[in-house]
Amino acid sequence: METKALWKSKTVLFNAAVGILGVLASLGFVPQVHEWVSSHADVVLAGIGALGVGLRLITKGKIVIE
Repeated sequence: METKALWKSKTVLFNAAVGILGVLASLGFVPQVHEWVSSHADVVLAGIGALGVGLRLITKGKIVIE
């Protein structure tokens, strides 16, 4: 099986971006985004889940932490 570094993984990068954006949204740096995400949490979570599954389906290789 093909291996790749952690930072070359689309899934890892996507999850890191979601985490960073989640922290920024929760801190309220952009009030409109904070309000929208708070009132549409179901849509946000469904979208994140769908994108995560989609990335997993197209991901190739095993991640190696070096």
